[in-house]
Amino acid sequence: MNDAREEMSFSKYYKIISSSEININRDQIYFREKYNEIVNYLRVLLVKDDDELIKQYSHPKGALLLHINKGTDILDFFKFISANYNLNLVQFNIDKLLETPQDFFTNFNLIIEEILRSNEATGEVSEKYDEVYKIKRILLVEQLIEFDSQSKSLLKFFLNYFLKKSSDYSFIDQQALLFWISYNVDEINENSQEVFQFFDIFIKIPRLNQEDREIIFSNISEKYPKIVFDIKTMVDLTKKWEIRDITHLIKIAIFKHYLNSELNDISNEITPLLKDLIESGEYIPSFSINNQINPENGLKNQKCEIKDPEELQKNIISNIQNQNISDFMLNQFYENAASERYTELLIILDKLNKKEILEENDLKLLSMYPFILNDNPQKAQINLEKAKKKIEQIKQAFGK
Repeated sequence: MNDAREEMSFSKYYKIISSSEININRDQIYFREKYNEIVNYLRVLLVKDDDELIKQYSHPKGALLLHINKGTDILDFFKFISANYNLNLVQFNIDKLLETPQDFFTNFNLIIEEILRSNEATGEVSEKYDEVYKIKRILLVEQLIEFDSQSKSLLKFFLNYFLKKSSDYSFIDQQALLFWISYNVDEINENSQEVFQFFDIFIKIPRLNQEDREIIFSNISEKYPKIVFDIKTMVDLTKKWEIRDITHLIKIAIFKHYLNSELNDISNEITPLLKDLIESGEYIPSFSINNQINPENGLKNQKCEIKDPEELQKNIISNIQNQNISDFMLNQFYENAASERYTELLIILDKLNKKEILEENDLKLLSMYPFILNDNPQKAQINLEKAKKKIEQIKQAFGK
């Protein structure tokens, strides 16, 4: 039995990218101030120098936790680091993980051990590199919502495994660094004791502020000199937006402008088009889908102000109804919901149809799929069932 486990390979659950395969320039990344903290952390741990005071007193493990909002260029930033410091990049294979999530969690310890045992070369490196640097790879974990099963949190699972293994476990001893990206600050707060026991440092990267957005729009204007838009107007319209949201919006607007009229030097003003994309809902920034209900700031605050559960429920639902979402995007949202939480959402819609009071867990689930409340419960149920049938038809067509 032991021999069989040793021969078993879990390589389908992760991918190793050689630093030589990564081609990202610094100009492709918006370098925020907090990114420098990550670079400084890397430099301290990368160099072989056991006499440094920070290593004598802090005993770093080589594990860093980040909280950041969706829509950033953080993955490109880590790829840039990997390429510039000649480090392999190891990431979980999301597609394979989602195919068999239960198997992934069951064999989690074996998968991690296999990753850390892997000694794939980083390419041609000089002996001088080996003398100076002791890290050869980065294990980069981007914790998407889809990673977590209904009963398991990947972060909690990870913490429990390593703290049980050894509270002093060191990735540095395995010639690796762990960079963990989380988009869920509530989960970090819930596991704060374990987080600070395991990770060397926790860095929170704030949203882009007004000055950041001004710089980004100015850079885009310089990149596309034939395109004209009002920077101040766009800065005002993109509060809470991230860099990928901004760049995607500009690209869509340029493409739509091109479809309507050829680009020329006479009329390349796209400010009205950009405003229309935002106001019509034809472009939806990454933060708006999951944050139309904010469980922390919205639900908890309303609990303090409203004592009647029925009034609370009406208040929450009214806050997210009538969202301006295109039919195309709405269909995509329904298909995603049907593939992830079909049964639970049907139960909630049945409760709404019967005008029953929803439990806190129901409200939390609705906060993940708030678009459902744009329709009445009966219509939403029909749309959800249609989406489920479409998914099944696609699976049958591809023999799944």
